[in-house]
Amino acid sequence: MKRVLFVITCFIFASHSFLYAQFPPQYNLEQGRTYSIQEAIDSVNNSIVKWDYNVIIDIDTDTKNDFIGDALPQLKGVFTYLFSLRLIPTRKDSGLPNVYLRFAKNGEYCFCSQIYGPDSFIIADKDTLRRSELFNHLYRSISAKYPLKHNKNDYLYSKDNISIALSITDDGSIIILYDDYSPYANTVYEALQPEIQSSFLGISLGEVYEDQEISYAIANRGSFTKMERTDFGKCFTGNKVSFGGHIWDYCIFDTDHLGKVFSFKVYDSRSIDSNGLRETKRIYKEFKSTLDSKYGINSMSSSEERDIHSIRTTYFGKQNITLELYDKTDKSKGGQYRRFIGLTYSDMKSIDNTIKSANNEL
Repeated sequence: MKRVLFVITCFIFASHSFLYAQFPPQYNLEQGRTYSIQEAIDSVNNSIVKWDYNVIIDIDTDTKNDFIGDALPQLKGVFTYLFSLRLIPTRKDSGLPNVYLRFAKNGEYCFCSQIYGPDSFIIADKDTLRRSELFNHLYRSISAKYPLKHNKNDYLYSKDNISIALSITDDGSIIILYDDYSPYANTVYEALQPEIQSSFLGISLGEVYEDQEISYAIANRGSFTKMERTDFGKCFTGNKVSFGGHIWDYCIFDTDHLGKVFSFKVYDSRSIDSNGLRETKRIYKEFKSTLDSKYGINSMSSSEERDIHSIRTTYFGKQNITLELYDKTDKSKGGQYRRFIGLTYSDMKSIDNTIKSANNEL
């Protein structure tokens, strides 16, 4: 269980786009290819001697053995399947493995397990099984292409989206597992993200509002100052706005030309002397502590080479919502350098659509 969880976690956080690794074709099935139930059955039947196996179809998304979801509640029910095929040997003494083939929600072939149970050979302890002809044959045939590494009772291989394991269980079974996590990459990535706030002063990111609705929301928590047209829509600005237990010098809502809100910003402006720097650092530290406890599961901090005192932390959430906490030196609208500390909440999908819409006008 720990092995699989570790592989999944590394796979998801290493990169959201990855090289597509392949495990060997089995039973005429190709990893990553989409199958209907009948296509999968036909492929399997064409690869086996029919009287050697009974083929059983499971059409459900059973999660009784959802040990991944049990360990990581965010992933509860994510690793379910459209259907599974079980290949059960017709004779217990045939030496053939029990085979489980699984197909992801989109029909992609993504999992194969081959279980050589105690009925396939004389029951023995793990050390004896590890020295057996069957185990060594399986080890050599897999290692020829996928170099297995010994890890306690398992021999493991993992790369990019796949995991392969050769194991001996306590009940005296030899198991080969082939897992491909790529069909679940987007689902898992989304499931592991925190739920970052997307509604501010009664205004929600991704929703369309009339101008007066936004200006009233700002005025209700501070002072509404102006609305300006921008390259992509409109910008609504307020002063001395209360948000998150802090009264901010400035507050901004950005919308596209249709009135859809795609970002919310609050920030303070301070002098660039030591007092200003000390004050912004204090505010940054306080907010970072709070935000880390809420959203820190997937965040990234960075600083700027030209300003060693500048720092920012970006939090990534569900539904493409991001939050950036920053403390930096920049030019004010008046042309003077000031110290700025603030928060920017963004709906990245809406921003992307706004930019695409503008580009399509060209």
